Amino acid sequence: FNLYDFCIASVKERFNGFCLRLSQGSPNEKCWSEHLSLSFKSLLDRSLKRSEDEDFFNSAPKPVLSKKIKEASKDPGKILELSVLEINPIELARQWTLLDLQMLRRIRPYELLRKNFEKSESSPHVTAIKNRFNKLTLWIATEILTIENLKQRIRVLSHFILVAEHL
Repeated sequence: FNLYDFCIASVKERFNGFCLRLSQGSPNEKCWSEHLSLSFKSLLDRSLKRSEDEDFFNSAPKPVLSKKIKEASKDPGKILELSVLEINPIELARQWTLLDLQMLRRIRPYELLRKNFEKSESSPHVTAIKNRFNKLTLWIATEILTIENLKQRIRVLSHFILVAEHL
C-alpha cells in the first residue's frame, strides 16, 4: 500500500475493517488497532492537508523579463504580441518546469500501477501530462517550421535548444 491508496474509499474501508476486527480481539490486538488507526489517520491528515503551492513556489527566483514584457505588465489591459525570441530561455524553462511540477504532483501512485497509465480514465493526471507534452511539442514544431527565412528559423531553433538545456 501507498499513502495515497488510502484516498480511495474501498482501500480506506478495508483498512478500517481490519482495524475493527483487531479491536474486537485480545487486549494486545486492541492496543495495536488503536495505535494503527491513530498513526495512519495522523499521517493521512498531514499528507492530504499539504498545500499545492508550498514554500517551493513562494521562494522562486525573480523572473527574467524583457523590456517589452515589463512595459506590458504596467498595463494589464494591453494585449501583447511576442515572439518566442523575446522570452528569456531560462525564464521559459522555469515557467514550463513550474507548470510540469504542478501537474506531476497531482499524479497518484495508483495511476502508474498495473499499466493504468495506458487508460485515460484510470490515470487522468498522467493523461493530462501526456496531452500537455503533445501540445507543447506541436507548438514548438509549428513555431520553428512556419518561419520561412532560414536565418530566423535557425535563431528560433537555437532558442528552443537553449530552453531545453535549462529544463
